[in-house]
Amino acid sequence: MTRSHFTAALSGVFSMKKIRTNALQQLAVFLTCALVLKITLNVIVSYRDYLPPNFDSDFLRGRQLYFFGSYRWAFYMHIAAGPCSLVLGMILLSEQFRLRFSCWHRRLGRIQTAVILLLLTPSGLWMAFYSHTGAIAGSGFAALAVGTGVCRPCARARTRPRFSTGIRHRRPVASSSERIDQKTIRSP
Repeated sequence: MTRSHFTAALSGVFSMKKIRTNALQQLAVFLTCALVLKITLNVIVSYRDYLPPNFDSDFLRGRQLYFFGSYRWAFYMHIAAGPCSLVLGMILLSEQFRLRFSCWHRRLGRIQTAVILLLLTPSGLWMAFYSHTGAIAGSGFAALAVGTGVCRPCARARTRPRFSTGIRHRRPVASSSERIDQKTIRSP
């Protein structure tokens, strides 16, 4: 086998891996979107047990004693903010949406950040203190709320340096000789 045949065969293997990776990524995105939609629909369908509160439903059973205090506000805030945040996250993960509607992508990202930090995280943390399944489950729910609240700003901080310069980050950097030429042309 000659060197050119070897490199051709090797490039064919890498292109197959790329095709396989793209297909797996698309499958993962599809399954994630399907899961998010299923969870969102389940929450929305269960609203009939929550408005007005049905204390015979699975989630509200045993919560009648403290439901009408501050827990009620945290609960309704959480069931409204959760699906909203999930759907916004699904939209924001779309590369096509980001490229085609970059202004809306930024706006929806800011809305999602506000929803998570101002509504979802505090309500989840408040509800964690009332966990019926014990202190360990309550600690887990509290950790989930705090983790959710911490991950969103971390994701924002991670993407900000890449995109804060806008389109300029795509321009090639001029060589030092081109910069010198531009300075001499501009100088009087």
